[in-house]
Amino acid sequence: MSRVVLSVWLLLTSMNAYGQSTVSPPAPASIVDGVQNSELTKARLENERAQARYYEAHARPESHSLLADVPWSPILAILGTLAGYLLNDWLTRRKIFGESQRTYARHRYQVRLAASELHDAFATVLVGEPLFLDKELIFTTPDRPDNFDSKHDFYRKHDLVTLIYRFCAFLGWLELYRTDPSFLRASAREDQRNMENLFAGVRKALADARHSSGSDHTDDVLLGSDQRAAGEQMIDTQSPGIIGYAPFCERLFRDPSRKDPTNWSDPKSQNWWVWNVTLFLMQLRKPEKNLARQRVEDVRSCLAKLKALLEDDPHTSATPLSPLRARVDAG
Repeated sequence: MSRVVLSVWLLLTSMNAYGQSTVSPPAPASIVDGVQNSELTKARLENERAQARYYEAHARPESHSLLADVPWSPILAILGTLAGYLLNDWLTRRKIFGESQRTYARHRYQVRLAASELHDAFATVLVGEPLFLDKELIFTTPDRPDNFDSKHDFYRKHDLVTLIYRFCAFLGWLELYRTDPSFLRASAREDQRNMENLFAGVRKALADARHSSGSDHTDDVLLGSDQRAAGEQMIDTQSPGIIGYAPFCERLFRDPSRKDPTNWSDPKSQNWWVWNVTLFLMQLRKPEKNLARQRVEDVRSCLAKLKALLEDDPHTSATPLSPLRARVDAG
């Protein structure tokens, strides 16, 4: 009996295995619904986890920054004030620099013009025997003729006074440069030294005793102190600059008397320092054995170089806020 039951059980088992290997029966509806519910559950859980991560990220406090506690308002105000100050300082310096450039250009032109005029005036003196270098003309007041005549006393005296004025005017520019640290002090240092050397050359040519080699030669010196004194008389303290031709004739040259041309009590007497310049120029009339003419030739050489130097220096290279404090010490 037991063998029969065992045989039936083996037969049923083999049949069941054979059937599963050939055709699978359709899955029950409960199994399908379970699978779908499982997928929905997984999707719902994933969505909940995503939402949790999102809210956690937005709810998390931001990392602390060092710049967050910086008081930007006062800092920006300070930076704005500093920028305004620097801009104003730059504009002020630029304005001062421009004014210094214009002032230097004006001074350079004035000195160059004075040097050119004196250079040309001395050229007329050194040619032959100038008729206007006549001491008697100083004490006369000739009337103006109806027609121009260069030999007339009126025009001869005009040429004489013009020569004296130009000479004194240039001495005035030299003295103004020596005493005013802001005058003509903006050129390159090398040009500044060259200019000062030429100024000193003019003073030395007029005052150096080396020209006097014998008593048979006409010569005299215009001492450095006399040069400076004559230059002081020519300075217009209100400009600063040099007085014009009309004030020179009214205040300094005047109409001196032959007896005492420099009488201090006489309102018409000539200025003492201008009188010294006048006497020096009177030596230039005679060309023979005249060492005074050699002095003037030396002066003209310095004037020619000075004109070229001032023409070749159109602008400055030194700062106007720190002018050179050089001085001319001609002794």
